[in-house]
Amino acid sequence: GSPFLEKGCLIDVSAERYATVPSPNEFDPTGRLAAGAQFSDLSKAPLRTGKKADLRVVPGMIGYTDFITGPVPAKAPIGWSSVVNPSLGALYLCFFKGPSAGTKEEITLAFNDLWMQYGGRPFTPWASSAGGSDLTFCLGTENAVAAYANGLEYSLSHPELLGSPTTVEIAPGEEKSLFYGTLAAEYAKTSLSAGVEQVDAAKTGLVVVGRKAAGTGKQSFKADVGFAEIAKLAGELV
Repeated sequence: GSPFLEKGCLIDVSAERYATVPSPNEFDPTGRLAAGAQFSDLSKAPLRTGKKADLRVVPGMIGYTDFITGPVPAKAPIGWSSVVNPSLGALYLCFFKGPSAGTKEEITLAFNDLWMQYGGRPFTPWASSAGGSDLTFCLGTENAVAAYANGLEYSLSHPELLGSPTTVEIAPGEEKSLFYGTLAAEYAKTSLSAGVEQVDAAKTGLVVVGRKAAGTGKQSFKADVGFAEIAKLAGELV
């Protein structure tokens, strides 16, 4: 949210294809995106009008709230989502083990979800009262295991979405771990000013590669990318 999130921020995720929620859904009265649509370019999302919208670029408070989901690629060792604020030279990055790196004892997040809350909800809790103005401007990069944001019952009846599982089963007495990291940092000069192309693991942390444009490149950030230290700490606390 504010003050980090503002018009002109750039969104990128590890997913390579996307889907909007089929109708009927809670976004029917609030959204601008076509319902039940699939697309492969975040900058060319189908609108209900038949036109396209660039979801990579945060538009500001436009009076619409939408939701999309995209599967983390099955071969990805790292799943991630990012928001870059070029005017601040700052990055917000979420990262977690991808499907190819998780173990049976771990929960692997299968989807990059984006909840784009840019207004359009004249009811509580987004508006202060029923019929009031929605003044809530925020973005949820909600990496998850679920079928859209439709709840457990819907996910159980739709066990697979775009080829990825929508539920995790934990048997009685079984334990599973979920490791999840967030990084908030400034980036050097213009290395990430056009957004994030990919995120790779290195011995010392994360290598964030900027989208190709004049002056862009890549930057390394220190992080427990394999979650070894936090796993050790969790073991000591049990």
